Amino acid sequence: MESNPQQTFELSLEPDAELAQPDALPFDTALIRQCKITSSITHARYGLFKNKRACLVGLSIQFLPHHSVRFKYVEVQARLLKPKLGSGDTNDNISPSIIAYEPKRWQGKSQPKSVQKSAHFDANTGLPTAIATGVDLGISAGLSKGTEHTEPGRAWILSAALNAMTVEWRLCENAVAQEGSPNPLQVATIVECGPKFSLRLSFQVKLSKSVDPLSWRAAHARLTKPLDFNSEELGATGLGPDVHAIEKMDSDEFQLQDLVICEWDL
Repeated sequence: MESNPQQTFELSLEPDAELAQPDALPFDTALIRQCKITSSITHARYGLFKNKRACLVGLSIQFLPHHSVRFKYVEVQARLLKPKLGSGDTNDNISPSIIAYEPKRWQGKSQPKSVQKSAHFDANTGLPTAIATGVDLGISAGLSKGTEHTEPGRAWILSAALNAMTVEWRLCENAVAQEGSPNPLQVATIVECGPKFSLRLSFQVKLSKSVDPLSWRAAHARLTKPLDFNSEELGATGLGPDVHAIEKMDSDEFQLQDLVICEWDL
């Protein structure tokens, strides 16, 4: 990082070729590119975890849809990179690894959704007509039966460490309320590292303007350059507010989950 590093980054989305189904309310690539994602560094402080050097990294990510578009589903991936050593660097820069991360999971309010299903059965075979004949023979060929049940709809967040250097958060909207995915997202990680390491952020999203759950457009974005962290340039104060027990992040005094907010009215 530079001595006064940029702390907020704005990304425009780029459309993917993938299209789930012909969108009931189609929108062009220009509208997709007007949807933004901003990422801000909230914490960057070196400390200790089990007496080993570690860095606390906190990020706040905001999803900014344009007009009537909403973020239906989001994948946020943070991947660590070991920087190349310069001529003056020592060889003690170990490969960084993720020790802990938050949030792990979250669920919103349950909203029941009524789901109706119907089937037509052949009068002779008792099988659904599409299976028995290959075509729908109509109501006169048999009996139609309908069923109805309710399914809960919730917004949710799930996360997983894909490997020692990559963690991913997945966010999904409530399929009933259709108010978009949880926003903003705050994440925090503890990285065991040497004096330098880098972090790359990438995003995969599904955008929608439709009430049809199968209607969406896929898009992506990522930082063109990784975020570089350097203990010498960050110094003792680091970035962001003071954090209690930064020198013993493995103790009960330090609570990583307190650095993220998981409260959305969804």
